[in-house]
Parts: sequence; structure tokens; C-alpha cells
Amino acid sequence: MHDSSFYIHIISTNFKNSIFMIKRKLLIVLKFNLTMQHKQATLEKTLEELEQYEIKSDLWTRVWKFPSEQRFEVAILEKIISEALKKAGFSRDEIQRAILVSEEALTNAIKHGNKRNIRKYITFGFYLFPPENACIAEFFCEDEGNGFNPERVPNPTEENNLTKDHGRGIFLMKNYADGLAYNRKGNRIEWYILHNQNK
Repeated sequence: MHDSSFYIHIISTNFKNSIFMIKRKLLIVLKFNLTMQHKQATLEKTLEELEQYEIKSDLWTRVWKFPSEQRFEVAILEKIISEALKKAGFSRDEIQRAILVSEEALTNAIKHGNKRNIRKYITFGFYLFPPENACIAEFFCEDEGNGFNPERVPNPTEENNLTKDHGRGIFLMKNYADGLAYNRKGNRIEWYILHNQNK
């Protein structure tokens, strides 16, 4: 049979463990909040900087020419595209598809096209048509690289290519966009997302 000191020890240990867990959870929440605040501050700073690279802007048209830096891609994807399409009445699914294709196109341009060379620029833009009641969002992305032949990229759905990394991005873009095409050189891609106004 245990004496009272044994139970006091158990209660004290449990109490200390509970306090430790509460402090740990509070630190996690605090760290998350600080991370989100830093991310938001960084995003806002990048958006401000991105303004100097904007070469065309009106009610529904936006075009930028910026260095091959991933942070500009994040700013465009997370803030500008989603807000513009949402304002034009595009659905969540349509906006998500637009962002997914844009993300892949921008990543390819920065990573493969310009080889992450910040001295080379990305030209990216989109416009909504017609402006007053948009039913289509058209995008383009152009890098300053040597280009490539998209027809030579292996089909990732074929059995021999299932374990290969190449081709998945283009396959994804073709499936999420309502239309997609490359220029002859292969350093510029254009695509569009249709807005179903009957939904």
C-alpha cells in the first residue's frame, strides 16, 4: 500500500508534465504566428518591389519582366492571380487550376529556362477577356533561355516513363489548362482558363 507522499509525487509529476506540454504548445503557436507574420511581411515587401518590374497594368491586364528569383513567383501566385480571378468571378476550382499551371510554368522558366540566372529575366502576364464580364483568363510566360522542343519530352503516363521525373510538369499543365501552346523556340508558353459563368 502506497503512502500519501507517493500520490503527491504522482500528482506533482503529472502537473509538471501538463505545464511543460502547455508551454510547448504555446511556443509552437507563437513560432507559427511569428513565421506567418514574417512570411506576410516578406510577401508585402516582394509585392512592392515587383511594382518596379511591371511593364503593363490596367484594370484587367498585368505584365511583368523580373529577374529569375523564386520569391517573385510566390508573390504573383499567392496574391495577384488569385485576387484578380476571384474579383472577376472565377470559381475556386478555376482559380486553383490557373495557379497550378502558372506555378509550373514559372518554375520551369526560372529553373530550366534561365537556369536560375538572376541576370536573365522572366516575362509573365495575364489578361481577362472581356474585362467587364470575364469568361476567359489568358496567361503567358517567357524566359531568356535557349528553349526546347516540348514534343521530345517523354509522356509520363507511358509504362517506360513512369519512374522518370521529366514530362510530369508539362503533362500537368496540359490537363489543368483549357488550352496550352508553346512558341517555335520553346521559351514561351501560353495557356488559358475558361470561366463557366453558368455555375
